[in-house]
Amino acid sequence: MKLGFYLFAEYINMFISGVIMSTLYFGGYDIPFVNEASWGISQNLLAFISFAVLMVKACFFVFVFMWIRWTIPVSVSTN
Repeated sequence: MKLGFYLFAEYINMFISGVIMSTLYFGGYDIPFVNEASWGISQNLLAFISFAVLMVKACFFVFVFMWIRWTIPVSVSTN
């Protein structure tokens, strides 16, 4: 059970790091090159779309973290 909590905490850390990176460096909830104010839709739907954009960016960073982690081999010492 302890190992499960450790691994779960590690993936939560990757997700939080992805959200922080996408917020600070990649525009957060803003859709690149799109003016959402001119869409003329309700504020609730616009907030949902913006939240979905933030989650897509965060999931992209989690994918990159996993891809790098699973690709690079770990050297195991057997001394």
